Amino acid sequence: MPWVVASFAVALVLDSISLGSALQPFNPPWTLLVLMYWCWTIPRRIGVFTGFCVGLLLDTLSAGVLGVHAFSAALVGFLAGKLRPLFGLSTMGQQLVTVWGLVLVDKAVVGWLQSLFAVENLTPVYWLSSLVVVLAWPVVFALLKELTPIRRRT
Repeated sequence: MPWVVASFAVALVLDSISLGSALQPFNPPWTLLVLMYWCWTIPRRIGVFTGFCVGLLLDTLSAGVLGVHAFSAALVGFLAGKLRPLFGLSTMGQQLVTVWGLVLVDKAVVGWLQSLFAVENLTPVYWLSSLVVVLAWPVVFALLKELTPIRRRT
């Protein structure tokens, strides 16, 4: 379990780093990627509640509307848990499509909730980080698979 906490801590730090307004759309949602990996690797321990807690931490770090990322991460944790049986048998290309779809769900929910509070406009640049996930997922997947002693359990 220390590997899980450490990976979420690193992901939260990476998410909270400000790259400036020009490069910020190229910063993938690291916390979501780590959440999806752990939901698929150890589903009995990581799921909706963990997604909610990590999302709440992300809301706190981003100084945004409290609960927006928490709700969205909990939804992604739920959907990732439901898609777990398909994930174990899929190729990297199929994983990329699944991960990209879940990140699009996150972006849609966060964008919609933030637009209710007039926090952010949904411009095409907003959706750009969902495309960067295609490059970031194989790296996150390989790193977490290699660095953790936990193996997938059925």
